[in-house]
Amino acid sequence: MAALEGSPGLALGNAFGSNIINIGLVIGVTALISPLVVHSRVIRREMPLLLGVTVVASLILLEGSLRRWEGGILLLGFF
Repeated sequence: MAALEGSPGLALGNAFGSNIINIGLVIGVTALISPLVVHSRVIRREMPLLLGVTVVASLILLEGSLRRWEGGILLLGFF
């Protein structure tokens, strides 16, 4: 709704903020119930991917706007 009403920054903030808090709460509650074991093999495989996506998203959003083709790049990265 925020993007449709001309506030795309608010829309992006809502999307990023809700994802961050959801992931944090789910992992936090899970860790309180049972310790999480992460094997080093998983970290070695996932960390470069996570850092790469973060760098690409940061570069795309560096100018403060998100164009349609940039959104397509992020969507392709998601799939």
